[in-house]
Amino acid sequence: MIECWVGIDGGGSKTRFLAVDAAGRQIGESVGGPTFHRQDGVDQVIAVLREGLAAVTIGVKGEVAACFGMTGYGESPSADAAAAQQITQALPDIKLTFANDVHCAWAGAGALAPGICLIMGTGA
Repeated sequence: MIECWVGIDGGGSKTRFLAVDAAGRQIGESVGGPTFHRQDGVDQVIAVLREGLAAVTIGVKGEVAACFGMTGYGESPSADAAAAQQITQALPDIKLTFANDVHCAWAGAGALAPGICLIMGTGA
């Protein structure tokens, strides 16, 4: 059973992590370095994810699931799939899902409803 869910907002300048427990209570929050795999390399992304996930899941004994809003994910399907596979293999204890960071911003800001989401990050 999943005990902890982590939202990861990856970016070209920083990456934010937010963890909640099964009741939806915030249990951890952290900010790490950049995680744009085409700019920083997959090894850098893995290192930032490991550090951030460790910081927000201290004390979690059950399964951890995370959604990584990965910068530009899906824009280069073969390269992104290869990066996602490497990241997943490097983090075998995390049930990891990948999404484009823009989709995550829209979903979080508008609760999946139609609307406009203004992006003002490094890559914007």
